[in-house]
Amino acid sequence: MSIEARDGRIFTAEGLELGSDPNVVAAFIAHHRDHAEAREWLVDPADAIRRFADAQR
Repeated sequence: MSIEARDGRIFTAEGLELGSDPNVVAAFIAHHRDHAEAREWLVDPADAIRRFADAQR
């Protein structure tokens, strides 16, 4: 999955890092689609996934 930041940088998270639950993947994508400011977290995919997982609790 790739998301383009407002400044043109592209951030990518590998499918294996997201897991295989399609509901989690869809929520992750929707969150970053709807919250452009959060896309900066994707610089470090592991940190982005941790933040997202923490927010789901």
